[in-house]
Amino acid sequence: MPVIGSFHTYYWEVSSTVVTTVTQTGGYPTWQAAPLSQVLGVGFGGMTPFVERCGTNLRWLCRMLRIVLRWDPARRQALTKAIQALDDPRYPHALRGVKMTAIAPDFSGPAAWKVFGRAIHDRANWAENQWRHLKACDHADQMMRAEGSTISNPDRALMVELAYQSFAQHATGST
Repeated sequence: MPVIGSFHTYYWEVSSTVVTTVTQTGGYPTWQAAPLSQVLGVGFGGMTPFVERCGTNLRWLCRMLRIVLRWDPARRQALTKAIQALDDPRYPHALRGVKMTAIAPDFSGPAAWKVFGRAIHDRANWAENQWRHLKACDHADQMMRAEGSTISNPDRALMVELAYQSFAQHATGST
């Protein structure tokens, strides 16, 4: 490893004595064109991610506000209900329940349907709701596919559930 003196000697022995001049051809002076962190220092430059995150959140808020403001009251109430459900302290239990049923081994086998049938029988008050949800998903799927949609099962189920929430608040007719 070279020591300071030898490095200094080797540097000046092989370097050129020609001086290159920097000329400005227009635009901002170098100190104005430098990144903000070089002009104001590392402290202000470290604020850049915070400022960018605030800007991203503000753009998202404006985009969502434009969408929600053009909705009718029924859609706004359904959104409010969805936000309340996601903010509810019981939501993690629902999330865990979904994770526990995400994979059902041998669901197409006859033994699984016996268990499913017993579960429906034990909770007769839920059976009608399950049937209505299944039928509503089927009707919605047929109408969406007729328009060329390739919606996923979770997205369709969410839309149907939000429609249920809206319908329950404004039960005005059958269609």
